[in-house]
Amino acid sequence: MIELTVSQDEAKTRLDALVRKHGKLSQKKARMLCAFGGVTINGVCADAAARVREGQQVRFDDQEAELTLRLGMPVAYQDDEVLVVHKPPGLAVHTGPLIDLSVAEILERELPGSGLAQRLDRDASGLLLIGKTQAALSFLGTAMERGDITREYEAIVNGNLEQDERTIDLPLLVTDEPQGNLPKTIVDEQGQPS
Repeated sequence: MIELTVSQDEAKTRLDALVRKHGKLSQKKARMLCAFGGVTINGVCADAAARVREGQQVRFDDQEAELTLRLGMPVAYQDDEVLVVHKPPGLAVHTGPLIDLSVAEILERELPGSGLAQRLDRDASGLLLIGKTQAALSFLGTAMERGDITREYEAIVNGNLEQDERTIDLPLLVTDEPQGNLPKTIVDEQGQPS
């Protein structure tokens, strides 16, 4: 992981040029790493053409850059058995009608034998847990079913909230919507706790 504070000499440099210099990547790969959300300025994903300012904190994972570029989404963690990626909004997790590309297709192409231990809605962004082997996937699936793995979701809202924090606890039911472009999960008393 490379974490750097922009120096006075580096101020006004394009972000992709800074990534190229410190990550030892080609200009094209540095630009793509930025485009896939793999580079942040002060914790926020930034465009390759952004000009950095003195004192800003730039962060990217140079060791996971190649896999990030192959997958087209940032790798948050990986070891021999487990992979965690940051799925961008708009990318479906599974294939289906009206789906041009999915995380499952990308994994099949780039990491054959791996599989998803969970899912996220197409419009949601967030971390996805992936088993890199069948044994790891089975273990993760069992752990998810037992409740040994917990997930926390954050939402960005606009307007004034009465409270700083709120928990929404509603039963969710997955529906079999054949069109592929309508919500697949609805609030229903027959659903599972969320």
